[in-house]
Amino acid sequence: MEAKKQIAFVEYFENEWLNSHNTWYENIQHFTPSTNDGLESFNKIIKDENTYRERIPLSRFRIITFETVKQWSSQYKHKLKQYIQTPSITLDIWTKGYQWAKSDKSVISMNHGYTVEYYAPADDEFKISNNDIDTINTMKWNTFDQYRKRAFNVWYIKMQNDPTNWMKG
Repeated sequence: MEAKKQIAFVEYFENEWLNSHNTWYENIQHFTPSTNDGLESFNKIIKDENTYRERIPLSRFRIITFETVKQWSSQYKHKLKQYIQTPSITLDIWTKGYQWAKSDKSVISMNHGYTVEYYAPADDEFKISNNDIDTINTMKWNTFDQYRKRAFNVWYIKMQNDPTNWMKG
């Protein structure tokens, strides 16, 4: 009985999420946040610092909201808080990046004018083929095993084609 349920689930998953709705997974939309962590972070601040996790009447919530927005606006205006424009890169990350760049992995780059795409083999692989790249770009999976194998076989990076501004890529 348990094996039948597992087979039924795998068939359902393949039909529903790999064949019909194949844009559900984490890596589908490049250059966009993959989670709502930023929004949840602000929600936590509002609850911890402003509403104190109390249920309050709508009229009071409205007042607190205006006070919160005013407070946040003045913090950013006076540079008490800043948006991070470029990532900070630790020595450890620089070292790992250097070691990876010196490895024998073959990276394929495709120049598209204002952008450049990089394809790199994942895990212990050292080479990728044009077929691997085509598979990633067409995102066609017939089985869950194919998805699992192909989705994590090649790393895809798309950046602005501006060597002087690579940190904002």
